[in-house]
Amino acid sequence: MDGTFKPGNVVQVKTGGPLMNLVSIGTYASLGNARGAKCVWFEKDKKQDGVFALVNLKIIED
Repeated sequence: MDGTFKPGNVVQVKTGGPLMNLVSIGTYASLGNARGAKCVWFEKDKKQDGVFALVNLKIIED
């Protein structure tokens, strides 16, 4: 499934939340060395970032 995700996608957690820009895809220790996506988003003027399991994301825009 992760073949459909690519840097530059606008994504969202399937259960809701802010729209995020997918920055990179890789293997992350915080996910138990599983594949995931590093994403960034803004809350008001503050930049936020986090790593999410690909299975928990949906693509909003390519």
